[in-house]
Amino acid sequence: MANIRGNVQTLLASAARTTSGTSAVLNLPNLMGGGVDGAQFLLNVSAISAGTTLDVFLQHSPDAGTTFYDFGHFAQVTSTTASGVQAMLWTRRDNDGTGGTAVIATGDAALAASKVLNGPIADNYFRVKWTLAGTSYTFALTGVLDRD
Repeated sequence: MANIRGNVQTLLASAARTTSGTSAVLNLPNLMGGGVDGAQFLLNVSAISAGTTLDVFLQHSPDAGTTFYDFGHFAQVTSTTASGVQAMLWTRRDNDGTGGTAVIATGDAALAASKVLNGPIADNYFRVKWTLAGTSYTFALTGVLDRD
């Protein structure tokens, strides 16, 4: 099978969001024609309302969509944060930077901000989750997906 490099996918279309929510469950291998080995996820925040906070999580489900666990949490966006793009790099073949010696607490919207857990995920049950406090944010999420 041919190598596919840099397959760009819109995972969450740009929209003004006023409440917390989740994306539909995505099957990343279906988007790629095979399992994803690495990705750059790009969070693009284009509008912010005053007095608000936004947390965006990347999640997977090892039990076919019953329970979701965070593997990535972008830096929290606040009303004092400039609009712009945050990039998160993830790879299936790395660890979280602790040399494999630390246990990282995760769960549903529980992973610390600005953290990514590199390692295998159930990429056929993937979703984006956001928690929003305040008025509204306009944002989108794009994935530049890669596989060997």
